[in-house]
Amino acid sequence: MGRVLTARLMGRFRLLTPDGQDLTPKSAKGQGLLALILTSPDFERGRSWLQDKLWSDRGPEQGARSLRQELSQIKKTLGTFADLLIADRKSIRIARESIVLTDDTRVEDCEFLEGLDIRDDEFNIWLTAERTRRSDITAPELRYAPIGQSVALIGLSVPTAACKVLEGQLIELAHKSLSDLCEVTIYRDLPSTLGSHVLIVGVQVFEIPGGAMSTRITLERVSDAATLWSETINGIVADQLTELDFSCLQLINRLFENVCQTLARPGHQARAANSMAALGIAKCFTLDGDHLLEANRLFSKAFEIEPRGVFLAWQAQVMTIQFVERFAVDPDRLREKGERLCAEALRLDATNSNVLAGTANFRTIVERNIIGGLELARLAVRANPANPLAWWALSNAVQYTGDVKQAYSAATRATQLAMGTKLEFWAAFQRSLAAMLTGDVPEALRFGEMSSALAPDFRPPLRYLGALYAAEDDMTNGQRVFSSLEAREKDFTVDRMIEDPDYPVRLMRTTGLLEPDKIRRFRT
Repeated sequence: MGRVLTARLMGRFRLLTPDGQDLTPKSAKGQGLLALILTSPDFERGRSWLQDKLWSDRGPEQGARSLRQELSQIKKTLGTFADLLIADRKSIRIARESIVLTDDTRVEDCEFLEGLDIRDDEFNIWLTAERTRRSDITAPELRYAPIGQSVALIGLSVPTAACKVLEGQLIELAHKSLSDLCEVTIYRDLPSTLGSHVLIVGVQVFEIPGGAMSTRITLERVSDAATLWSETINGIVADQLTELDFSCLQLINRLFENVCQTLARPGHQARAANSMAALGIAKCFTLDGDHLLEANRLFSKAFEIEPRGVFLAWQAQVMTIQFVERFAVDPDRLREKGERLCAEALRLDATNSNVLAGTANFRTIVERNIIGGLELARLAVRANPANPLAWWALSNAVQYTGDVKQAYSAATRATQLAMGTKLEFWAAFQRSLAAMLTGDVPEALRFGEMSSALAPDFRPPLRYLGALYAAEDDMTNGQRVFSSLEAREKDFTVDRMIEDPDYPVRLMRTTGLLEPDKIRRFRT
């Protein structure tokens, strides 16, 4: 027994000798590497598989070099036990007879690989899936609901009719927003057995002097009684409350983002599909070709785990962006596949606001089915008026009908709802386009610059800003924007913007603001 180590996987990762000496690697990736091997069949994994999990953002050669360096450090830490880690050109394994695993899922409040923080999306997807799998086999007496996927929506308002009406509206919309994307168990009261990973959303409406009402929403975590987020809005007039005040819609959207971010964190035991979707959405809106491919793969994996229409709709949204940005190798094949995804997404969940918005964009932009896209976008807004993506889809669809005022109005709503969230840069760009359609160039420049400031690597606003500054004879800002665009878009040239009819500045051509002679002045 003198040559047998003990590896602890529940709680913090530990590797101990029989006499209690700690041989745990100091680096997070060293611990992650051992954990990946120890949870694999026969304690063995291929080198390329391990590289993809820990160094997915690096090229094959860089990843291989990083893996070799990490192995060297682990062997140094193991000392006289280094020979238990066996590596060849294709795989890495640990001698099974030399390791005893302690992987007891019945330990209450003890998380698999607790606190292990590795900044690699592939590793975090694997980690979330493993934590979810273990939560599903937790001893029955400890299972109140799947761990990390339970939200209690609790009304805390004073018992007056007006306050209770508004509270009910807010809770209903919060329920709808969460159900549209996350696969969560939602309680309308505290569960009888309060699990440590339940999130509590408290909704409190109270009257303030002058006949108005105030609303406060808090997001708390049961495990450590931490308040994760809270916000208060004032000035809601009770006798005018036929539908939710717009500030309430903004509040619900910010609540939705904070709940989803919490559920998707590597340190939180959320469903693997939720985490994959959250990562996919983040990658989707970078408009980077490689990130879009990764986003598509994440949504596909999420659907394999939980066959929900929203994941298919997000795949269709990825394809819409690939089509516009001309990343698709075969547009006809993309169109055919996207049509199938949209049809199945709608079949599975035709009342989901995100499904309706995603399919609306595909119908409008890729299929050029303007009437169909517009109707789906209207349904998306009706299904959840707090969803900025629904308003964005409506603005986008209305643009194709020529109703620039309605397009601007919808884009303004999307911008207001997305304020203070991670999608603010995207909504600001949409508002910039809508303002440009109305002929308001100063506002188009303002929101284009806002979008670019919030997301410096986001190329679309730079394209339009460059053309707008050229039209305005602003050489200083035009040069700044075109230089920034050249640094971010490898095949960009001024001539391409002017001469290539497929270059993604369609609205500049539609409005007549793309002035070739003025843009040519910025040739480098």
